[in-house]
Amino acid sequence: MRILFVHQNFPGQYAHVLRHYACDPGNEIVFLTRHANATFPGIRKIVYRLSREANAGTHFYVRSIEGAVLHGQAVARAALQLKKEGFVPT
Repeated sequence: MRILFVHQNFPGQYAHVLRHYACDPGNEIVFLTRHANATFPGIRKIVYRLSREANAGTHFYVRSIEGAVLHGQAVARAALQLKKEGFVPT
């Protein structure tokens, strides 16, 4: 099975689930994350990069929305690259 996890903090709350799925050699696991911190046996970790940070000049009420959109765009780019490489979660 091909499994894709997306969370900006690796491994986040998924450590136990990752261990469970990584024990099966039939699983291919990819984790998209923003931070290049810990490694995890049997997990391919891809660190995505934002094209830019939310603009400090953006109105305070919508700055977090702008940041979320920037994260979404970066994750979408990374996922499309995975698809080009032939990785499609099942």
